[in-house]
Amino acid sequence: MEKDSYKEELLLQIINNQIKDNNPPDTKRTYRRLQEEGYPKKEAKRLIARVLESEILIILRKKEKFKLERFKKALDKLPEISDGGK
Repeated sequence: MEKDSYKEELLLQIINNQIKDNNPPDTKRTYRRLQEEGYPKKEAKRLIARVLESEILIILRKKEKFKLERFKKALDKLPEISDGGK
């Protein structure tokens, strides 16, 4: 498995768990909203995974803690994609 596909699989697994566990609820809400806007299930999850990846990059690059409010705001902006705090 390639590095990028492995990373994507891990991110999607996290998103699936967040949706299943409804934790945080914003992930499931965003997933449903994107589907209502016409995005297929897989694409909706992929978009949410990009937000999660951006949040992870911010945490690593800026040595910050996870900020739920920042994550929620980024989800609310979807389908616009964040640049990962660059």
